[in-house]
Amino acid sequence: MAAVAHHMRWASRADHAEAGVPLATATLVGAQRRAIELAACARMRRRNGRPDVAIDDIAVCLQLGSDVAREPGIISSMIGIAVAGIAHDEMRAFALDPHVEAAHLRGLRAIMDAFDRQFPRAADAFEAEGLMYVRHLRGIADGRVPGADLTKQAWRHGLSVGRYIEETSLHADMLVDTLRRAEAGPFRLADEAIRAVHTSTVVSRLGGSDLAAMFEGMLPAHRSFRELRARQALLRAAIRVREGAGPADADWPVDPFTGQPIRLRVETRAVVLWSPGPRGRDTGEGDWRVGSELDIVLRVPR
Repeated sequence: MAAVAHHMRWASRADHAEAGVPLATATLVGAQRRAIELAACARMRRRNGRPDVAIDDIAVCLQLGSDVAREPGIISSMIGIAVAGIAHDEMRAFALDPHVEAAHLRGLRAIMDAFDRQFPRAADAFEAEGLMYVRHLRGIADGRVPGADLTKQAWRHGLSVGRYIEETSLHADMLVDTLRRAEAGPFRLADEAIRAVHTSTVVSRLGGSDLAAMFEGMLPAHRSFRELRARQALLRAAIRVREGAGPADADWPVDPFTGQPIRLRVETRAVVLWSPGPRGRDTGEGDWRVGSELDIVLRVPR
């Protein structure tokens, strides 16, 4: 896609490397900067009566988030979530704009469909991270890449180097499998399953290793992935409200935190849509951005 390829030139990695800036930092700064520019263009065009062109900018912004997130590793995924969040803020304004017509709302829903298909799941990101780590260990063992003293590290666990790498790979697979199964259920059960892994003998056996440290980030990353999906669901619900639909309709979006339909309450001046998110009280009190013990809320003016 030529437009996406053009917009993907959001940062010169070589320039950042020459300046001594870490690649991850360069990617974060460059991707977020490009996303902010695209969202600003979309906002200006929507306000100037060009919602059709604004949708193109939003689509490229979401594509940028997906492309970054599909780079191997959890850091790339978290950057992709941040980029998609910038797009979501403009999509929220777009979905609530009374001057935006039904055809353009359908276009917005179509780009969300594409985003849902392309954006990786949390387990995919951790699987890529684990594979990179095991590949790195094998490179150290073969003398192809510099690294820590694997003999000493393996000895600390009472294993040979080969067996240490093999067990690390098995443990990574086990942790990813736990996360993959947890992702399919309600957040509360997934949260409990992931916490159980953190206190399991598997993680304690890995004690002090880079892999154990990596999976310490599993729980907050898992929450961030669900928050992203929850905002997608709320945006879909807002569009359906504007089309005259409600929770009784077959295509009403499902909340990734509860596995239930997105909540709705009709008030005098607005239709209130919400997800309890990771810590909310499920009362419809909160805001678009997640806060302590607050729901993720989207209000559609009546």
